Amino acid sequence: TSTPTDQSQGVMGLDARHTSLLQTLLIGDALTGWNALEISLAVDAINEVFLDTLGDTVIEFDGDVPCIVEDYEQDVREALA
Repeated sequence: TSTPTDQSQGVMGLDARHTSLLQTLLIGDALTGWNALEISLAVDAINEVFLDTLGDTVIEFDGDVPCIVEDYEQDVREALA
């Protein structure tokens, strides 16, 4: 199995790539450089971290497109600040 080359820490123990995914979703940009499996695994990891802190998941899928749950958008912004 391969491991990500960037193991640097982002917010809340998430790696920099997961943090970047959150930032991309918040600003509404297209997810480039991600395949469907990577997105799914990253969303699971991010949601797990926020489940521990907020008691709920912060990303849901609209079809196959991930998006920040509107009720938690401010919480995610504060976590990234």
